[in-house]
Amino acid sequence: HNEVDRSLPRSNKCSFTIDLSQYLTSKQL
Repeated sequence: HNEVDRSLPRSNKCSFTIDLSQYLTSKQL
C-alpha cells in the first residue's frame, strides 16, 4: 500500500503540472 500511496501523489502532481503548463501556453496564444 505504501508504494501505491507514494506513486499516486507523483502522478497527480505530474498531471497537474502538465495541465498547468498547457493552460499557460494556451493563455499566451
